[in-house]
Order: sequence, then structure tokens, then C-alpha cells
Amino acid sequence: MIESAMEHSNNTPERMQRASDALKYEIDMFRSLAAYFASGTVTTSVVACALVESFLIHVRVLTDFLYPERNYKKRSRKKHDDIMAKNFFDPCDKWETIRPPKSSILEEASTRANKLLAHLTYTRSESSLDQQSRVPQQIAEELEAVLSIFVENVPKEFLGSRWKTRS
Repeated sequence: MIESAMEHSNNTPERMQRASDALKYEIDMFRSLAAYFASGTVTTSVVACALVESFLIHVRVLTDFLYPERNYKKRSRKKHDDIMAKNFFDPCDKWETIRPPKSSILEEASTRANKLLAHLTYTRSESSLDQQSRVPQQIAEELEAVLSIFVENVPKEFLGSRWKTRS
């Protein structure tokens, strides 16, 4: 998907800095939850389910940010205020040439987030969240690899104040 010059012209450094700060929040939450799962300290089933749900929602947001094509093909029109990785690049399609293809692990994680959390589905009624969320470390590794490519290539003037302190 190539955006028109008009849509891209609204992406001033100030606007993109604000957008990047919202993105940084998502990345920080995703990383914190991934580290928590890796530590093995999840105790009660209610807390564990809440943390898995939170993790999958942040994975979904970040995956949609990095790979929006699938979601926008299904919609009748693109949401004009959705922040996408390609908005940080000029031309916009540059991001699509430097990012890796969406892995099956990220595709499955996005589907799980949609089917088990964001929508009340028959898939949810036939599955257990515990059974469906057995690979947070694999998901984290796959998503971190793509996020690293984004951070390495994004124009630094588009990064806001939250990016000054790395977490």
C-alpha cells in the first residue's frame, strides 16, 4: 500500500515524535511483560491470564503497526489516525522493503489475540487461553527482531522524548 503524498505530508517531526512516544509505551509494556514471563514468576491463574491477555494485546498492537496490510485489506476504509511503521519513512513503502516477512509465529499470535481476546468467537469457546499462549518467549524474540530493524532505520528526528531513555 502506498500512501499519497498528501497523507505523508502531515507527518511533521513533531507529529511523528508524539506518535513515536505512543509507540514507545507499547514497546515498553510488551518488553516488560515478556521479561516477566521469562522470569517464571507468574503465580495465580487469574494474574497469569490477565498478564497473557495484556501481552497478546500489546503484541497485536505492535504487529498491526509493523504489518498493517492484512488488517486494512479487510476494512472498507483505512483509519486515518492509525499509526503505522511506514508513516515514519519517506517514501512510505521503504519500510516494506527493509522489514522481514511476517513470521508464522507473529501471524499466529495476531490471530490468537483477535480470536481469543478482541472478539467473542467460537474459537475462544473451544480453546483455553492457557493452551493457546504457550510461546511468549518465541513471540517476544520474533517481534524484537522486527522492532530492532525499525529502530535502526527510523529517522531519529521522528523519535520523541520517551526514546531518550532506553528500556
